[in-house]
Amino acid sequence: MRSLAATESQIFWMLRLPTALPFIMAGLEVAMVFSLIGAIVAEFVGAESGLGMLIQSMNFSMDVAGQFAVLFILAVMGLGLNGAIVWIRRRVLFWDPSQKSTEIGASAKGGKL
Repeated sequence: MRSLAATESQIFWMLRLPTALPFIMAGLEVAMVFSLIGAIVAEFVGAESGLGMLIQSMNFSMDVAGQFAVLFILAVMGLGLNGAIVWIRRRVLFWDPSQKSTEIGASAKGGKL
């Protein structure tokens, strides 16, 4: 690109950022999982409200059904956040070959994306 007299900003926006986007999106998926787990663990340790504190208080009162209800809510939150990241990844990385392989695999199994 430099041989074609591209500026540094053009090199960044047209070459470096698109090359890094698959790795950035993979990092976002991992960070989303760890942030949800970290928030719950932090609420176990030192919060006065929140789902982690609710699980802990139900543990002390031996309310197993309530604990599973909170875990179900957390699972739905995790699936929703993961679905949002996957949707964003598909919209942003429409050109990436890794996205094309998942589309081919899903269409071969008869599923829609």
